[in-house]
Amino acid sequence: MRALQCFQLEESGEGRVAGEAPRSSDPALDDALKTSVMLYVREEGRHARELARLLRAMDEPIIRKYMSEQLFEHSRRN
Repeated sequence: MRALQCFQLEESGEGRVAGEAPRSSDPALDDALKTSVMLYVREEGRHARELARLLRAMDEPIIRKYMSEQLFEHSRRN
């Protein structure tokens, strides 16, 4: 069960990246790649919502943090 909870948490971070991708000025990102990134990240968010529904149906809690997710987030920002 813990693995499913962790997977749901990992899939849930869609907001900022999906919104920033289309506005990126990075020359490596052409319009097609910007759209692809946006759609991919939004699809991950959809997975997170489906997994959250599954967890609720199983009467399992939805976790908000766990150690490896926190380490990954910290490494991304530094």
